[in-house]
Amino acid sequence: MLGLESEVKRLCAAPTLAEQREIWQTSIRRIILSQTLSRAILSNEKWMWKALGVPAEQRDMITFDYAKQDDTYHGDSVLATQHQRSGRAIWEYVVNTLDPVVNTTLINDDNHYYGLCLRGHYTRRAHPEYCCPRAHIKLSAPAAFDGLRIHTDELVEALDRMAPASLSIAVVMDSMDWFVPGGEAANRQIRALNRALRVRGRVLVRSAGLSPWYVGCFEEGGFACKRVAARLPGTCTDRCVGVFFLLSSPSSGFSGPLPGLPFFPFSFHSEVASCWFSTLVGGEYADSRCVCSQGEHVCVDLDLHQGCSARGGAAPSANRANG
Repeated sequence: MLGLESEVKRLCAAPTLAEQREIWQTSIRRIILSQTLSRAILSNEKWMWKALGVPAEQRDMITFDYAKQDDTYHGDSVLATQHQRSGRAIWEYVVNTLDPVVNTTLINDDNHYYGLCLRGHYTRRAHPEYCCPRAHIKLSAPAAFDGLRIHTDELVEALDRMAPASLSIAVVMDSMDWFVPGGEAANRQIRALNRALRVRGRVLVRSAGLSPWYVGCFEEGGFACKRVAARLPGTCTDRCVGVFFLLSSPSSGFSGPLPGLPFFPFSFHSEVASCWFSTLVGGEYADSRCVCSQGEHVCVDLDLHQGCSARGGAAPSANRANG
């Protein structure tokens, strides 16, 4: 649409960071990050929702963070100027997302996330681990997916159908950003997570906000929260990897991994502003929680907008634990 197809192909094929940066700066960036395009598209709230899937609640989080970083920020005045600053805030957000990626990661063979978006496919040099020949052999084995359950439903509905204390890890992506601040939907989802998780089970939350309002709701719901990545202007979190057992809150009285849990790395992509780990340390169901026994674990990867998938083996044996 913008006549950049050939330049995008050159960008994806650039053999060095220096050449990639030059292509980005001289041809692509000046068009897609132009102020004219920003005013026409990024300032349009309906376009942001219908074309990019950015709801008003998530856009407001971006605008709020931008206002806090502005020198003219004076407490409640942020709320009065959110609408006027929205377009500029979204533009800054896009700039802080794309510039660090191009400047610090090589799309040709190092960043398959953006390579997929730009090319429309993986390559032999840039692809996730599960696409390699070794993984294909393992995943093609009989019964390789016997422990996989796919739920096409709202996240809360899927969690409510699970047995209490049946999960050790939940990844809810940025689904919490979609909730209305102060509404009941966020608390309902947190209660459902509390019920489905074992004590010291963890939730990974990604957000467009640096300090999401619902972190306090997690803490009130029996979780100890810690921010493990923050995408500040000029920084790139695409290669920031967190490991669950290193990030347990001291308030849980727990300094190592759950018995049997493997290292569980995540790449925190730069299109989000922050990533948080919430560790379950109490709450409504903590007095009867079960803890995973040695050598067994269950994980769940949940996305409110695209259904849910759960991974795990046979039902684990359990030991009683105090909340």
